[in-house]
Amino acid sequence: MFPSKQFSADTYKIIESVAGSTIKLWNKVKSQLLPTPAKFHYVFNLRDVSRIFKGMVQVTSNTVNKVDRLNKSEIKPEVFTIALWKHECERVFVDKLISVKDKEMTMNFINESTVESFPQYEADILEKLCTKSMYFVDFMAEDVRDDDGMIIEEGPKIYEALWDINIVRKRCDELLEIYNEKFPAKKMNLVLFDDA
Repeated sequence: MFPSKQFSADTYKIIESVAGSTIKLWNKVKSQLLPTPAKFHYVFNLRDVSRIFKGMVQVTSNTVNKVDRLNKSEIKPEVFTIALWKHECERVFVDKLISVKDKEMTMNFINESTVESFPQYEADILEKLCTKSMYFVDFMAEDVRDDDGMIIEEGPKIYEALWDINIVRKRCDELLEIYNEKFPAKKMNLVLFDDA
């Protein structure tokens, strides 16, 4: 899944500890957020754990090592890997929740678990990962087009991170516009939310 030869020793130490950290966090979430009649879908099982890893394996070693689209001096590959894990935990656990209180509590669990699991990077985690959001998407690569605007080659689906939601929002608007031009009979007038 994550060949050690493709990562630095420090990054690989992070990768090795992700499984144990995920299980600890999963146990904490499932013991605190129990299903009720109003929250009957608050069932956290091993499928949720597998979704975290499924998201993580979408990132290539090249993306981790080069820290694509981010300033490498701003974030090290090890911290990028932690950010990826944190993002996938948020995506799997927090997205399932319906109340602000539950979401805040789970975000606190994730932030605490991140610092507990990777104490050697506590300063970076608190400064970079707990104070601002990192967005992981796989649609930023541009398609190769000819002079008539026809797609010659689709942009590769590289799961990568960005700090700026405005860049993501702009790309979503571009893709929506391309879709609406391509399929005028199925035109979509979507309002895109930051939470989506």
